[in-house]
Amino acid sequence: MTRRERLERKIERRQEWAQKAEARSNAASERSHSMMSVIPMGQPILVGHHSEQRDRNYRDRAWNLLGKSVEHQKLAEHHEAKAAGLENQLDRSIFSDDTDAVEQLEQRIAENEAKRDRMKQVNSLYRKNDAAGLLAIGIDIEQLRVKLAAAGAYWGSAPHLPYELTNLGARIRDDKKRLEQVKKQGARKAVADEAPNGVAIERYTNNEYCSVTFAEKPEREILDALKAAGFWWAKGSWVGKQDALPQCVADLLNPPDPAPIVIKGSPGGPDGKWDVVQAIQHQPFIYIHYNGSHWAGEEEDDISVLLDVLAKYRLDDYWLPGYSVDPCYGIDNPNCKRWEPSTPDNPSFIDGPRMYECNGVYRFSGNFANLSHAFCIETNHKPTIDALVTAMQNNPNVVEA
Repeated sequence: MTRRERLERKIERRQEWAQKAEARSNAASERSHSMMSVIPMGQPILVGHHSEQRDRNYRDRAWNLLGKSVEHQKLAEHHEAKAAGLENQLDRSIFSDDTDAVEQLEQRIAENEAKRDRMKQVNSLYRKNDAAGLLAIGIDIEQLRVKLAAAGAYWGSAPHLPYELTNLGARIRDDKKRLEQVKKQGARKAVADEAPNGVAIERYTNNEYCSVTFAEKPEREILDALKAAGFWWAKGSWVGKQDALPQCVADLLNPPDPAPIVIKGSPGGPDGKWDVVQAIQHQPFIYIHYNGSHWAGEEEDDISVLLDVLAKYRLDDYWLPGYSVDPCYGIDNPNCKRWEPSTPDNPSFIDGPRMYECNGVYRFSGNFANLSHAFCIETNHKPTIDALVTAMQNNPNVVEA
């Protein structure tokens, strides 16, 4: 919620409170008048009569209701005045989180610069006694002289005093500085909008300090954690020491990798899943063509089983290193045999129709010297790639169980 939206909500609440106070005032006034209407005009209290105390209490209640009516009316006027003040603030203010804050500031700067230029022009023409020049911009020099004479010596010898130009120049400089800040704040907000979880971090002064920007207002627990860690709000971001960054914010900045989509089955067989793989290839995926030693129709083993086998059994030498990078670059190279490792001069894949549109896909394939466990796996999931590459690089050192 932007600051303007918060003020608009305050205005709505103030107006609602004013309406309720006005309603209570009217109700109390009507009740008071209704109670007094049953007493005849000029009817005195009968002192000494058995009805004296009851009559006094009755009139006091009516009078107190009238007093409450006045109190509620004053409260309604108070809320109406506050609402009017907030509306006036909205009309004349430019908030940094306004969607058009940059355009509004640029417009105000241009208007003030034009106003300053006109003030300088009027002063210059007046000192030159240029009646025609002043008349051309809508000013009668004789009327201006009369006004300055009536103002006395304090006003000086020009229509616009130096402090007017100085103050206007200061407002222009302040708006220009704020314009730069708003642009930087907008740039940080745009980065946060595109960042994972809508959170972006910027580091300063040799990584000692940092600023954290949220695309949307975070949960109260996160704000409390930032305050407890000594962070403070400045120009649309939370600023503090990087080594004090709360863990809940660090978790948002470094979200865990999404779990890969695992697909099992051969693209050429009756249970082929190639269309499915093509549809999800831009997400983390693991496509297990085959893995293990199974009869037709049996489910292929998981990656964890392959990692366990690689740690215990040695691959056939002609399968090493057992993996190739980016098979998506083209089609199988007919000159590179399956048992030959891919080399720059004789790659496993050559230019041609791409297997995948995305980059970063690895193919792992092979079998073992003394165990029937064939596998062929394609994946772009980085943790899986790292685990399989490490297992295969360590495989030649395996002493079989």
